[in-house]
Amino acid sequence: MTSTLIPIPKSAEFWCNKLFHLHTPIVLTAEEFDTYWPLISTVYTKLSGCTSQQNGEVTVQRYECQLRKSKKAGKPPPVKDGVKKRYGTTVQQSRLCQVRIKVTHTVNKPITVTVERLDAE
Repeated sequence: MTSTLIPIPKSAEFWCNKLFHLHTPIVLTAEEFDTYWPLISTVYTKLSGCTSQQNGEVTVQRYECQLRKSKKAGKPPPVKDGVKKRYGTTVQQSRLCQVRIKVTHTVNKPITVTVERLDAE
């Protein structure tokens, strides 16, 4: 017996492709966003906090692909008392994925969510 934590809708493949390959901004209803965003949200990492605009009627959240690697790699620990500690991590290759997206929620009726790409393809 297998079960999924998130119910997968019939049109999931279509929406995953559409949300991964953003060419133009996509406007979704709140229900559509709540249905399809969990299918791709694990690929993206939030950038900073959520910002409110226009008296709190619009909230904006920015995300980037987890493979984007916008921060520089860490440095190995310094040699202390002649002993070099092992540096047990590997450095991720940069520029594997350059996608950054912006998700805009409007609170006024009807509630809509716009997903758009921030950088050129």
